[in-house]
Amino acid sequence: PTPASSSRGSYCCSSWSASPGREYRSGITPFDQSSEPNGANLVFAKSKPSSGPSAKPIIGVAGGIGSGKSTVARLFSAWGAGVISSDQLNHDELNSPEVLSVLREWWGDRVLDGHGAADRDAIRAIVREDESARRRLEQFMHPRIAVRRQAIMYEFRKDPRIQAIVWDSPLLFEAGLAEQCDWIVFVESSPQLRLQRVQRE
Repeated sequence: PTPASSSRGSYCCSSWSASPGREYRSGITPFDQSSEPNGANLVFAKSKPSSGPSAKPIIGVAGGIGSGKSTVARLFSAWGAGVISSDQLNHDELNSPEVLSVLREWWGDRVLDGHGAADRDAIRAIVREDESARRRLEQFMHPRIAVRRQAIMYEFRKDPRIQAIVWDSPLLFEAGLAEQCDWIVFVESSPQLRLQRVQRE
């Protein structure tokens, strides 16, 4: 089913209203928006012309921390989409032996937890305090994550059960991925709801 006709889950509803031509990042203009009582909204925008009826569209899911992106991605998965989580790709790549070796060379053993895996909290603290460290890490990690993403997409495109490909990415716009999407779904939630989710996690 299309999102507009679906009522499954807490992020979709059956009533839709046309959005005025408000432009949102990267020149993408939303044209449909849903709202529901707990403060979550979905803004649907077409990023580029469809690649054709036989192509599997790429749907980018964006939104702030705690907005509910992963929940929306799971709904798409239940409807037959293949989901690629940038957070999961980053987690897998951080724990690859090559990356761990480089990070230890840069910042020492503080980037490892007690089990020898990447300590994500420690790495976040390093890049939060040092802008140059953040840029260095992104320049190193983003190409590697892109290779993993393309490999998964190749498998999804071959799989007849997969109807669409969903990118669940917190940096969809910042990483330049939005321009590659056929559709963008931006998930909005109230500040109170987002704070509750972050605190639970």
